[in-house]
Amino acid sequence: MTTLEASRHRPVLVNEIISLLGEHKSDIPFTMFDGTFGGGGHSRAILENFPSGKIYAVDKDKIAINRGLEKIKPCFNDRLHLTHCSFRDGFINRDMIVNSPDDFDCALFDLGMSTDQIYGERGFSFQDDCLDMRMNAEDLLTADAVVNEYSFADLKRVLARGGVTGQVSILVNAIINARPLKSARLLFDICERVNRSRRKNAPNNPASAVFQAIRIEVNGEFDELRAVLDYLPQRMAPDGLVMFICFHSLEDKLVTAKMREMREDRFRFDEPRPPLGKLLTPKGIKPTPEEVAENSASRSSILRAFKFF
Repeated sequence: MTTLEASRHRPVLVNEIISLLGEHKSDIPFTMFDGTFGGGGHSRAILENFPSGKIYAVDKDKIAINRGLEKIKPCFNDRLHLTHCSFRDGFINRDMIVNSPDDFDCALFDLGMSTDQIYGERGFSFQDDCLDMRMNAEDLLTADAVVNEYSFADLKRVLARGGVTGQVSILVNAIINARPLKSARLLFDICERVNRSRRKNAPNNPASAVFQAIRIEVNGEFDELRAVLDYLPQRMAPDGLVMFICFHSLEDKLVTAKMREMREDRFRFDEPRPPLGKLLTPKGIKPTPEEVAENSASRSSILRAFKFF
């Protein structure tokens, strides 16, 4: 077996996650679902800080799972279980993870990208010579298909849904007129040309939102997140703690809306239903200035936590 390079990814908000777990789960053994294993940083930190914890981690990126099997699992043996699948499949389908518990005491969903994927020459970086953007190489839909085959209306929908603002119609026309586009670098050049007038006042490169929107479409990220949010009450144990790390304002809105719904009295068919738990982070937890200085990728992250009754 080829030896994989060590992960370049730096997990965000680790201290804050450890603090929440210490406050709510430090006295008892717990089982935890890690929905995005990535470079394994969160799982490793949790297992090191909580010797009685056991983690069932998944990732749709097979490279991440293989790296974890080679470099991290041997340190923890049966306390770390790794499965190649999406967090929706791993969380909702109880048969997907071998010997997984019926309910999880804790769950963590890091909705960001891994630095390893950006450096993996898969179309996530502006300068890549391909246009793929699949987190799971076994999926069928690619960024190439979105960029080169979607209609004007569908491509505009993808960009708008992913948070692209401003001259969306002009950008979509520019992409269609330049077809076929076969590299991330060429797509980036079009974004630069269309958005050059906005670049001076924009905090981030305008192409970032375009790439993000296409990545979200390719990987079905919003649909996957909605499915997990709806299933939380069925898979979390009593007193269960669930945490989400969001990097996109639209993701954060979905997460906070569901958490607020679960904490409030609800009505169904005119029958009152009591709250399911407590929102622990009404304002969200953001990285410290020190973390942002050390890891610029953390600057847009925000942590949300909910504890079930």
